[in-house]
Formats: sequence, structure tokens, C-alpha cells
Amino acid sequence: MPYKGGMKKLAALLFSALLLLAGPLAAAELSSQDVYDLQRVEAYMNAMPPVRADFIQQTSDGQVYNGQFWLQRPGRLRFEYDNPVNNFVVADGAFIHFWDAKMKQQTSAPIGETLADFILQKNIRFDQNVQVTGITRQAGILMISVVQASDPGAGTLTLIFEDMPLQLKQWSTADATGRVSNVSLVNPATAAKFDPRLFSFRAP
Repeated sequence: MPYKGGMKKLAALLFSALLLLAGPLAAAELSSQDVYDLQRVEAYMNAMPPVRADFIQQTSDGQVYNGQFWLQRPGRLRFEYDNPVNNFVVADGAFIHFWDAKMKQQTSAPIGETLADFILQKNIRFDQNVQVTGITRQAGILMISVVQASDPGAGTLTLIFEDMPLQLKQWSTADATGRVSNVSLVNPATAAKFDPRLFSFRAP
């Protein structure tokens, strides 16, 4: 099924916490602490090994979903939803593919046209392709919100970390309509690598 624009909303729902929908921060507004924290997060994410975790997804309409998640940077991830949903999402290095089990339909989009691009790119930089819109610190939690520099209205991605040491715990997103989704990682575990077939789209 060709891409018709809906995948940005899907990516927002999948890469999802309680967003701070602040206006964009100008470069001059970044404090020395902000710059330091952004650099720490860049270094952490660029060195991140392959990760597998369970996930809990909560949407703004009250729905809760569970499943399994795999991430192998750059370019590859997989979400598998538990019964009775049975949907899955695969990023194969170039495209993100969504399988709707109920409709038995596939939807695909270039990774670069989704908010997932920031997490999946080879070299994560906060000064390239995205604009930082908020940095918040509270009780051992660091939250960084970004939008796509080329299309700021498409949605907001917030990365939520436990701090000292850094550990990615959640994604939070809001799409262009303000619909919010939160995905929490549970029991994450690292690996040397995963079977490449895990990141290839195959319809059931």
C-alpha cells in the first residue's frame, strides 16, 4: 500500500510521555547545561548497542497495548504487538513498514519522512535535521523534545531518560492533531546483534 501521509501519525503513535509542547528554543536560549546534556545524550545514543525490551503503549484515547521491541541502530527496529492486536512495525534501514493484522494490509514510508528518523540515523545530532523544543530535568529524569526542522508541524518527539547514568526509558509523541502516545520500555536487555531477518518485512 503506497504512502499517503498517514505514516507520520503512525510514527508519532509508535515513537512515543507527557509532552512539553513549548515553542522552539532558539540557539541563544540553550544554556551551558543544556548543551552539555545534549552532548551527553548524543554520545549515549550513538554508542547504544542493540536492545530488546517489552513495551507498554498508552494512547491519549485511553488504549493500552503490550508487545516486544527490538532496536539495532542505525536504521533498524521492530515492534510486535501481543494478542489480540497482532500488528507489527519493521524498519529495514530504508523504509518503515506497518502491518495491520485486522485489515491484512501493509503501509510503508521512507524512514526520513517519519519521526523515527532521529533515533535510527547513523549519527544522532541535535543540531542537524531536528530542532530542540524543550529540555526538562526533574528527580533524576531528563526529557528532550524535538521536531523535524523541515516540517515542525508534523509532530513532536520527546525522549525520556533516567539520568546518572543515562538510560532511555520512554518515547513520547504528539502528532499534528495533538494526539499523544507514550511507549515505555520494560526489562531492556542488550545484545551483540540480532538475526537480520527480524528487520525484514514479511506479511504473515
